[in-house]
Amino acid sequence: MTQTVAPKAIFFDWDGTLVDSFGFLHEAHNYTLSQFGRPNMTLEQFSGYFGQPREKLYAEIYGVENIEAAKGHFETFVYAHHVTHLEPAEGAEALLEVVKG
Repeated sequence: MTQTVAPKAIFFDWDGTLVDSFGFLHEAHNYTLSQFGRPNMTLEQFSGYFGQPREKLYAEIYGVENIEAAKGHFETFVYAHHVTHLEPAEGAEALLEVVKG
């Protein structure tokens, strides 16, 4: 019989694993766009960017010349609203209970 050993650590990616971040990130990007005087993206438009690497996404949405400024605006929104705007993913609490043991 094989014994299993509990892992010393488990790392989770928050996007789509522990939280449903789609709507929150959509809001954050629309806030960032507003800081550049640009119109908001629809949910459909944003869905085409969701999940892309940050550097690629920022270059495409804000332009290479605005990447650093966009990161600052985005992070301002995220830090101000992450506690109140993020929703746990379905089953996240149960998953954490299982791995807690």
